[in-house]
Amino acid sequence: LLIYTVAGAGEVRLAADASRAVRLAPGMAVLYAPGAPQAYGTCPHAGRWELLWAHFEPRAHWAGWLRWPERAAGVGVLTDAPAETVAGLAASLR
Repeated sequence: LLIYTVAGAGEVRLAADASRAVRLAPGMAVLYAPGAPQAYGTCPHAGRWELLWAHFEPRAHWAGWLRWPERAAGVGVLTDAPAETVAGLAASLR
């Protein structure tokens, strides 16, 4: 599962402990590996979360593109990608 934040803010919970959450601001994305537990929703303080998302089965040659900095096992978060990468990601999801 790939989730990209367009506007507002989302929140990815990394454990049952609410303090282990990552806030997803516009331009940020989260990537869940197959089988990774998923816990996400609208950030309570933002009030709304506009997002683009896709479930997909990665092709073998995509492996290098899908090695994101992990915040928890199987949960990668992209926070500071170059503008052209973010624009391409959003356009592809649209």
